[in-house]
Amino acid sequence: MEKLVVVIPAFNERENIDNLVNSLEKLAASFNEVRLKVVFVDDGSVDGTGEYFLERIKKSNVPFKVIFLSRNFGKDSAVRTGLGEEEGDYYVIVDADGQTPLSYIPLMYKKLKETGVEVCSACKRKEAYRFPRKFLSALFFFLVKLLKVKELRGGYSDFKLFTRKVRDCVLSSQERDMVVRNYIEWMKFPETTIEFIPVKSRKTSFSFSRLFFLGLKSIFYFSPVLLRFNFVLSAVFLLVALGYFGMGV
Repeated sequence: MEKLVVVIPAFNERENIDNLVNSLEKLAASFNEVRLKVVFVDDGSVDGTGEYFLERIKKSNVPFKVIFLSRNFGKDSAVRTGLGEEEGDYYVIVDADGQTPLSYIPLMYKKLKETGVEVCSACKRKEAYRFPRKFLSALFFFLVKLLKVKELRGGYSDFKLFTRKVRDCVLSSQERDMVVRNYIEWMKFPETTIEFIPVKSRKTSFSFSRLFFLGLKSIFYFSPVLLRFNFVLSAVFLLVALGYFGMGV
């Protein structure tokens, strides 16, 4: 039987742990096609997230591994840590705050197997946020389109199920500050998608400021427009420096 590793990065998500463990128990009970293994990565939480998850998951029949990071390294570092901690045939990334419903995972696995592709991405049918955040999200993706960042698509998130081949490519990258979901998009593996309706969590540690800086990093890493601009700017500075050097000689 094939093995599916569920990678869950978490930072200060104690309030959402009960719902998360309940969802994992339901997933394990209803998903019989593969063996599940949960890898929970506590990304330096200060509210006892990892300890409480460990306490709750021990009472279930869900196979698990809990990783405690020494400090908050960021979500993508936590994801990469989780991907590297367990060998499996397939991997799926979910959020600890409950916004990615685990009940869609069997459908994602089935569609990936039927189509023979490497990645199944879940796309939000609608946002779970109110108008201000929806407006800012629309504005952000307008900027993304303007700057020709093809690796960022509206409605898509880290909620992806993919093969070991994709996981190995992510781990083999020398880029230590990557946005994992954008890197998977950039690799252009054959992909299929499903739609889902996100659940609005009671509380999430992924604040607007963290989303903002994540968006900026994604744009600067993947925008060909900005990359060309940086190249031209660097060339100008180099010519200026050479000019001053020639004048000095």
